[in-house]
Amino acid sequence: MKKLRAVGVIPARFASTRFPGKLLANLNGRPVLEWAYLSAKKSKAFERILIATDDYRILRAAANFGAEAVLTNPKHPSGTDRIAEVARKINCDIVVNLQGDHPFISPKMLRELLASFADKKVQVATLAYPERDAEKLKNPNLVKTVFDKNNFALYFSRSTIPWEAKEVFIHIGLYAFQKKFLLKLVQKKPTPLEKSEKLEQLRILENRTPIKVVLTKEAVPSIDVPEDLTAARVWAEKRGWI
Repeated sequence: MKKLRAVGVIPARFASTRFPGKLLANLNGRPVLEWAYLSAKKSKAFERILIATDDYRILRAAANFGAEAVLTNPKHPSGTDRIAEVARKINCDIVVNLQGDHPFISPKMLRELLASFADKKVQVATLAYPERDAEKLKNPNLVKTVFDKNNFALYFSRSTIPWEAKEVFIHIGLYAFQKKFLLKLVQKKPTPLEKSEKLEQLRILENRTPIKVVLTKEAVPSIDVPEDLTAARVWAEKRGWI
């Protein structure tokens, strides 16, 4: 089997409802976005890693830390649409939607995500980890998922699913797509469940495409509010990232 050519794209908007400019916030001497870029680079899984933005501030910051960045249409409704604009112009097989506000995704996670495409039937893959903390499970910003015996997603929800389970799986919002599938996906209209849950991945399931769920052992920090910067730094220090 030929080696699949993978490209990582970080969709990077400056605007954020709860934390504007969070991708350029200082995290132990570097912008949050730079940590996300370095995590992807460390995996050595990608032929190219690009930052797709609609803001010149992010474009300049990316240039300062040596990343390849491109200016994209500011009217894109989602990060998926933004990475699709970039992917159309690149010769590759797999496109990974990397999250700029997840600064410490491990190289191992990224390599395992890409390894799922050894199964030619897989068109989309994502990550999830187990969680037992009842208080955390109440948080609607932690998206839960259930999957079948072959680790293909059955559903994603902001509610706790399944009911009364001792262990629930939390979705990590990275996606790897076959490029051909990604370009078709962004042509499809939002679906009822997608709009109800406000979860874009439900458009994939409602259009009858399976999503492979790759399991990882632990959560990774995300930056949603300013207080998350301290928690992320502590998390990374404990694991020797910084």
